[in-house]
Amino acid sequence: MVDYIDISPLQNGEIVLYQREGMKDPKYQIRIRMGGGKYLRSSSKTTHFKEAKRVALNQYTLLKTKEELGDDPVGATFKKAFINWKKYTLGTQTTRGGKWDRTVRTVELYALTFFGGMKLKSIKSKDFINYAQWRQENYKRTPPSNDSIIKEITAIRSFLTYCRDMGHIDDLPRIPKPKPVNRRRSTFTLDEYRKIYKGLRGFVKEGKPLGKYDDRYLLQHYILIMANTGLRVGEARELRWGDISRISNEKDDQITIVRVSGKTGEREAVFLDDTALNRLWEYKKEKIGRVPSADEHIFLSKRTNKPITSFKVSFNSLLDYIGVTVSKNGINRTIYSLRHFYATQRLTNGVNPYLLAQQMGTSVNMLEKHYGHVVTTDIAQSLNVRSNQYGYVRK
Repeated sequence: MVDYIDISPLQNGEIVLYQREGMKDPKYQIRIRMGGGKYLRSSSKTTHFKEAKRVALNQYTLLKTKEELGDDPVGATFKKAFINWKKYTLGTQTTRGGKWDRTVRTVELYALTFFGGMKLKSIKSKDFINYAQWRQENYKRTPPSNDSIIKEITAIRSFLTYCRDMGHIDDLPRIPKPKPVNRRRSTFTLDEYRKIYKGLRGFVKEGKPLGKYDDRYLLQHYILIMANTGLRVGEARELRWGDISRISNEKDDQITIVRVSGKTGEREAVFLDDTALNRLWEYKKEKIGRVPSADEHIFLSKRTNKPITSFKVSFNSLLDYIGVTVSKNGINRTIYSLRHFYATQRLTNGVNPYLLAQQMGTSVNMLEKHYGHVVTTDIAQSLNVRSNQYGYVRK
């Protein structure tokens, strides 16, 4: 049974302290009765009675003053309560020792725009469903993942907990988990990839007087290698020359194999064409005056002598140079789009999904989930297209 302690001057139940049951060292909770019989609840954030009493009396004085001035705390809007929460929370620590700053900024970034003018008491479960749908189409850079939206809603829940403690709402609304969205992967059309392939030479050449020839040359061969292997960005970043090997098939043709370690473990991937790799090997030998060592990274920065972490800036410059838009249908194309292009073209060309899944380090289910709709369209347009017509580098 909860033990309520009346600390109001008139002993009329206006200000009450209590501790929740079943908790070790529970902090004192405050309940203040406002005009009209409405109650505001909050935490004193202390287990010491005298300190809790001081906090409660100060809070009572503040709330009564606001009430006399016509400021109804129960009818507060999301935005108004957020402003107070931000002032109260920024720079303070969570119970786990972290800081509230990131949570505050998460709510401020999007939720404040969506919920800002709504009365806190009017927010219902359906509003969170609408928020999740709204976020799919409202973003600054890239569409949010389901995990990102879940994190945002968790941050909103923290804010609403504060609102409940301050008496703005009686209880937290039921917040449903967003339904997963199967968003299409960003990729390039066959014509766009051919445009990229043809424009690369001019882009590299024009980089020479700018002192960017080496960087652009590396980008050129990085793009071609990615489009011919379907590797993940992180897998390519860690590639070393020792990961490359060659075998002969039953026709005695040389096949180039790359050993990668990705999120699904180690696997071997086959190059559709290794011309770009061979050219990069010869270029590297000429530059350093020796044969690259086996443990040397393939995509190495000459400035840091470490693997290049991102080609994003130069890749976007290339797309702008050749006139291929970065964003299409609201989705940004990135280096990762080359992996999706590879998958789409391989499936379109009739490659066994099981073998392709092994090559790419994924599952057949994931291929069907993300590329099924694209393949259907492409197959209808190019039933008789062969792999050497896909703009891949050929000797």
